[in-house]
Amino acid sequence: MTVRAEELAAELKAARRGRGLYHPDIRTRLGPGLRGASGVGAADPPAEIRTKAITRLRLLTRALPEELSDAVQAALGIHPEVRDLLQLQERVDWLARRLRRDTRTARRRIDEACVRLAETAAAAGAAAALGLRPGGWYVESFHAVVTLDTDTPMTVERRVVVAERDGLDHLVLGWSVPRADGGGPQDVLVQVLYGGVLVAKERDTGTRFRLVLELPVTLRAGESHEYGLLVRIPPDQPMRNHYAYIPATRCDFFDLRVRFDRRRLPDRVWRVSEAFHRDLDERRPSGEFLAPDRAGELHVQFHEILPGHGYGIQWE
Repeated sequence: MTVRAEELAAELKAARRGRGLYHPDIRTRLGPGLRGASGVGAADPPAEIRTKAITRLRLLTRALPEELSDAVQAALGIHPEVRDLLQLQERVDWLARRLRRDTRTARRRIDEACVRLAETAAAAGAAAALGLRPGGWYVESFHAVVTLDTDTPMTVERRVVVAERDGLDHLVLGWSVPRADGGGPQDVLVQVLYGGVLVAKERDTGTRFRLVLELPVTLRAGESHEYGLLVRIPPDQPMRNHYAYIPATRCDFFDLRVRFDRRRLPDRVWRVSEAFHRDLDERRPSGEFLAPDRAGELHVQFHEILPGHGYGIQWE
């Protein structure tokens, strides 16, 4: 049975109190979701429980941006530089100094990091439940065409992925559809155009989805495969004023084309690069301004993308 990201996030927030994962009674400090994600057995002694949990969570933080990795490791007391700090507030103060921000900002980063780590752990757990090993592939190239002049926003996506291990026959994919102001739960409609079969779609949160794509062939390490998807927002569901790709794995190249309605062009459009989720939510220009051409189209490209960061465009 897989655990939802929201449950894991709540357990992480509870585990960070006091001495964090160095709490003397580590078995009660870890919730059932974290015990399962760490491979803790019912008969494991405390020292083994602690080792398993710390090893697993440190491994999962590698998928996060460095700032969020530092934040969640500090909160849990497992960052090498906070081992002597026995209270959460002391570790918050340490993080604030490291980020050169105030303590309120440090606490917000910790909350964000716990959510992101929970999402990563939940996705890894879903892959294991389906008999899949997490990861094992990366994106060599990703081409997306976004049309905003149609009845509902639509994206045609084409990816070339490369296997990093033998026996790769599934891809676990993640989607996030942010709520527009005042919006309720979001949805996304995904159709496979070629290159695989969609065998599972699960909702992690009100805005995040996890999909499993079964490949038509089993790949060996180093072999590549291309697939195409048609992604649509349901009718009458508002869309936030950005399109950003936030990969969980390595991506070497991202090519994005966006077509606006030329009769209703936005006032400002700007490039988004290496952005955190919060940067997108704040809706402040953070990159170079862009001008749609006479067809209402924009074309941007990105190379050597950092996992966990957002790339694309934003407008108002």
